[in-house]
Amino acid sequence: MCLLVSKIQSDVKNAFAQRSERGSLPLTNTIVTLSWAIWKPNDKSSAIIIGFCLESRPSDRHNLSCISKRRLFERSNPVHSVELHHALKGLNVKYQIKQLEVGGILDQAFQLMRDYPGLLFGIVGVTIVPLQIVIGFLTHQMQETIKAGGDFQSLLIVQVLLSIFVALPLSILVNAAVIFAVASVYLSRPTTIGACFGHALKRFLPLLGTSMLMGLAIMGGMILLVIPGIIFAFWFSLSQHVAVLESTAGSAALTRSKLLMKGNIGTAIALGIVVYMIIAGLSLGAAIIPQIHAQIVMMALVQGVVTLIATSVFVVFYFSCRCKAENFDLQVLADAIGDENGDDSNEEDVEVVAG
Repeated sequence: MCLLVSKIQSDVKNAFAQRSERGSLPLTNTIVTLSWAIWKPNDKSSAIIIGFCLESRPSDRHNLSCISKRRLFERSNPVHSVELHHALKGLNVKYQIKQLEVGGILDQAFQLMRDYPGLLFGIVGVTIVPLQIVIGFLTHQMQETIKAGGDFQSLLIVQVLLSIFVALPLSILVNAAVIFAVASVYLSRPTTIGACFGHALKRFLPLLGTSMLMGLAIMGGMILLVIPGIIFAFWFSLSQHVAVLESTAGSAALTRSKLLMKGNIGTAIALGIVVYMIIAGLSLGAAIIPQIHAQIVMMALVQGVVTLIATSVFVVFYFSCRCKAENFDLQVLADAIGDENGDDSNEEDVEVVAG
């Protein structure tokens, strides 16, 4: 392996030298030629040449970044995770963006929450938490009114209207904002609470339509024989992530989700069980608080926390599925090379990277 690395480095050095001496040999053609030459089935060296090229001049890194996005990473042969990890270490890539098992997904999700509490908790702290507190106090007041034999219909109407016209759309908006926030920081792309809500507003209608279509498909499957509905639920479990992070929605998002879920349903089930146990434990802890007002506030905080946990886990799972299905980790490496060089040619946002 060491001899192979040395040979690659020597070949690249020679290519750079020829370019400097002759001036007529385009570096992009040289890199493409070398890359195709070493990219063979079961070859582990493709990521190493990229890591080595990072030591070259900024203009050379820019050229490598451009061609890598077009040609170098179009091959579907898997790159050895160790070499890819070493190539990523020196770049602006903080987290493990690769195909992960259940433990790795959970580790990355909780690491994201520890690293960006202000951003993530800020999103739910100004939306879900206060809304849940208001709904909680309305519910409590209605219960007290019923016990006292009073007229509770006005309170019931207010609660229903609040749930339909505020809670439902707000939950969709917050879901999109958190998905975008987690995806941004996971891909080491800076963002703000305002930017996350801005993106969520832009994708609100596509996400709403996708969610409705997903619900109808699952409901139809349940009406048929139950089992199809369960299958649809797993197939389309990433459709909301697709709608938020990729430029697609509706039936195309459902189809895309089904493709990404191929071979990953077992992991999704395991993650769902773990997340459910966490939610149950936190909810139970909040429910046993004896003082009712403190209980309402704590339940609202728990709702915000479990939203972040569930969303973070399945955003990391979404990217893990992409790494397995389409070598997304290589695309991240290509973009990171461009970022190291200050390449502004592809800075639209996470939606472009994720799509």
